[in-house]
Amino acid sequence: MAIPKKSRAQRRRDEKLAKTHKKADAKQIDALIKARLNAIQQLRRAGELTAALQACQQLHSAHPNCLDVTFALGTVHLDMEQFDQAHGLIKRAVDQAPERGGFWLGFGLCLLAMDQSEAARAAAKKAVERLPENLVALDLLGTTCRDCDDGDAALQVFERILSLSPSDAKAMYGKARTLLVLGRIEEAEAWFLKALEQAPDYFNCYQFLIQIKSDKLDVDSLKEVVENYLSNASFDEKNVSTAYYALGGVEDREKNFDKAFEYYILANESRSRRRPFDKDQFRRDIDDLIASFTGDVVASLSEVGCDSRTPVFVVGLPRSGTTLTEQILSSHSKVHGAGELRRIPIIVNAMNALELPGIAYPRDVERIVRSTLRNHGEQYLKIARKRAPEGAERVVDKMPSNILHLGLIGAMFPNATLIHCMRDPMDTAVSCFMQNFKETLSFTTDLGALGLYYRETMRLMEHWKAIFPGRILEVQYEETIADPEAMSRKLIAHAGLEWEDQCLEFHKTDRSVQTASQWQVRQPIYKTSVEKWRRYEKHLGPLIAALNGEEPEAVS
Repeated sequence: MAIPKKSRAQRRRDEKLAKTHKKADAKQIDALIKARLNAIQQLRRAGELTAALQACQQLHSAHPNCLDVTFALGTVHLDMEQFDQAHGLIKRAVDQAPERGGFWLGFGLCLLAMDQSEAARAAAKKAVERLPENLVALDLLGTTCRDCDDGDAALQVFERILSLSPSDAKAMYGKARTLLVLGRIEEAEAWFLKALEQAPDYFNCYQFLIQIKSDKLDVDSLKEVVENYLSNASFDEKNVSTAYYALGGVEDREKNFDKAFEYYILANESRSRRRPFDKDQFRRDIDDLIASFTGDVVASLSEVGCDSRTPVFVVGLPRSGTTLTEQILSSHSKVHGAGELRRIPIIVNAMNALELPGIAYPRDVERIVRSTLRNHGEQYLKIARKRAPEGAERVVDKMPSNILHLGLIGAMFPNATLIHCMRDPMDTAVSCFMQNFKETLSFTTDLGALGLYYRETMRLMEHWKAIFPGRILEVQYEETIADPEAMSRKLIAHAGLEWEDQCLEFHKTDRSVQTASQWQVRQPIYKTSVEKWRRYEKHLGPLIAALNGEEPEAVS
């Protein structure tokens, strides 16, 4: 029997009904996705990141084209500090929906975590353009402006936040940090104290108040606040380590050195749980660098490097005097101190990320960079000179970890000035152990690892000195403290510049300083930091053993 044809009106009704069902199904799917994303967000807030990752991966497999899911998966990877995965996923969301301010905000946070401050600042601007009153986006913009040495712009942003939210402790802290970077110490102190009035458990504020030797710090209040915070079962592990560092600083200031070291141990154990240091891998990395950057390889690459004499690279372990050395150099009228530029690590990371069959960095460095070395150098110079004043003939990059990359640096810039800062290994290691560094400096959380890191980097430095004979000036911190003029003259001469008497008044140099030494370098030379390690000598067995070549032991 023939099936009767539907009338035009019937067909329209059926099409309308199908569309209605399709919309209902889509709404149901959207609601399901939203509910699961909310559940994932709760897992993130509870710190259950593995469970959050598994749930998000399952959701992404089911809905690979949903940008909210893609972005969420990226943010979970970011929480877990899996930056390459996070970057790829979040960038995909941004590229496909550039109108979404939240995506730009997440992208900026990812770039900041990867130490790509300039790119993070650009993303933060995009986020703020789309979310002009979003406090998180504004805070990211202020932070990245400060990290890019644009302190005036950073202050404007934090003041804008405070106009929108006058009791915002995070904005007060951001403003205080910026004032500290700019050398406005008393104003910074006042804003740290204001932040603590709003949020007594903002432990980072205590750390900076201790660093600038504030006499307005309420020690008893700090101890009470920390005790109450640690009794809370829902505390944040990162905040716990900061609290212990603050308590260590207080006890050190009160000369209760044994108690101080107990707190520093607790602080570093907390940090180490989040990112342990792989000692064996680090040894292998040093072996690879020494084997790969031979004299012949460096000489060959230097032929295609940049001839510029502008860059001055100051390297060494953290707390070895790199900031002091930069400050002395930057007091010269023809030198600009650029702080810790991230460009060399970015170049190295890009080479590590290459997925070419049978080719890897650093083993195949000559094949990887021969055609791109000059371009890398020119890009580096463009960034280094970005904030340098007119007339600056030298730009100082004082990234300590560039000690690992001197082979590449020396080939890229065969005429660059190379300076290695050294300090008594015991003082260096103890000072690192007492400092709340970024998570990436995981070797600073264990005394044995610090000893091994020092020993291995010195082994690498002997190699660099052999392939760059006469190019690397070694600056001993204790010699600088004992005779500032003699060492300052050596530094200026090594940079190929004429002496200027103002280099002896480096502490008066008006520039931003981003590192943990930002208070110290604004003071005249003082000697109290020499042999400071002796206060803690009885606790330093693992460090002494590691420096002597014994297998590092964990701090107990």
